[in-house]
Formats: sequence, structure tokens, C-alpha cells
Amino acid sequence: MQWIHRYQFFLFDLMDSSSIRAYHYQAYANMLAKRGYKMDWSFYKYCEAAHVGGTAMQRCYHASFPDLQEQDWLPSIKRKKRNI
Repeated sequence: MQWIHRYQFFLFDLMDSSSIRAYHYQAYANMLAKRGYKMDWSFYKYCEAAHVGGTAMQRCYHASFPDLQEQDWLPSIKRKKRNI
């Protein structure tokens, strides 16, 4: 453990990221329910889409809800954030 002496400062992530993901999953479900849609994704599918990076979540969202317009993505995200 000699490498530890090269550093003066350490940050530790003490957040329970699984519960944070659960809040976001539920917020998406709530946002869609308020608009008359049912998000039937498993929590695993949500995590796969949301945490891959890039636009994976947006692509999955539009694949699952094709009648929601592409330009509706950002307003949907704003609605989702209000549900957290």
C-alpha cells in the first residue's frame, strides 16, 4: 500500500446508488402515468438504459412509447425531475 502515501486527499462515495436509481425509476413511472402511459420496464431494463450513457435512455423511451414525439424528450425529463 505504498501508493497511498502519494495522495493527500481521498473522497469516498457513501451514497447508496441503488436507492437513487430506484427514485429515478419511480419518477419516470410517475411522469408517464400522469400522461396516461404505463412504464412496464423492469428495474433492470431501466438501469440498463439509463446508465449506459449517451442517449440510450432517450432511445429506449421512444422505442417503448413511439407516439410520444422526439421533441417531447426534454419536457418529459423536466416533468420527471419534478417527480423525484
